[in-house]
Amino acid sequence: MRSAGTTTHSRPQSQSPLSDSGAPEGSNSRMGWTAQIKVGRMYLRRDGTFTENKFENDAHIPVRRE
Repeated sequence: MRSAGTTTHSRPQSQSPLSDSGAPEGSNSRMGWTAQIKVGRMYLRRDGTFTENKFENDAHIPVRRE
């Protein structure tokens, strides 16, 4: 998606339950499906703020199925 010159990407990611996946124990990625939303060069956190660190736990937003 592109809006006012800024590119936005959303990326669903499956659970990474294995220890060799690189996801730390207790991280969002180890707990279930997550989404990563990138706006320009920044990643959206769970609390609505942004970070440049794509590996930050809060940049992997848990996805709930209902």
